[in-house]
Amino acid sequence: MKLSINKLVGIAILLIANVFAQVDINADVTSRYIWRGIAYGNAPAVQPSIEYTTHNITVGTWASYSISRLDSAQTENDFYIGTTIGDVDITVTDYYYPSGTYLFDRDSHTFELMLSYSYFLDVTLATNVYNDDQYSTYVQIAKEYDGLNFFVGTALNESEWYGTKELSVIELGASASKDNLGVSYTLNPNERKNYIVLTYSLWHKITNK
Repeated sequence: MKLSINKLVGIAILLIANVFAQVDINADVTSRYIWRGIAYGNAPAVQPSIEYTTHNITVGTWASYSISRLDSAQTENDFYIGTTIGDVDITVTDYYYPSGTYLFDRDSHTFELMLSYSYFLDVTLATNVYNDDQYSTYVQIAKEYDGLNFFVGTALNESEWYGTKELSVIELGASASKDNLGVSYTLNPNERKNYIVLTYSLWHKITNK
């Protein structure tokens, strides 16, 4: 009996999920890659990820690949590790852009330390701590209300990373999702641009905890 490629992929995913009881696998297709109010390319992108969690430690990798060759320089492959202390989530992310660089070239990596806290509001503070002389710092405040997630993000200093000359709001908007479909509206007042993005999740949290 011959198995199709789709069936083989499905069997492989199920085997991974059973062997690694705390593995989350995800793959999104997005109409455009927008991150913290900044556009990375003009075409749709595929964004796969895999994450492993054990004993309050999460390790994962996430990538973004544009379907357009013109956006090939925007290819991104990040690595991260996180934990929770009390009510604070702590994440260290290695931002890596492989176009024209090598994985083990230290200058091609930028490390960020991010703290997240949720009570009445969701608050995120993130600072680049390696390979960024400006120590670019970002703060986001978000609130979910009636099925919508409202957010505002600010770069706190002059930053080439965020394209700011001073303290500036770089994202302001709202998002909503249902099942595997998500839509977001983002306004970047600093760049005077806005974006509406549609995202579809192919796989979402395939686990066997």
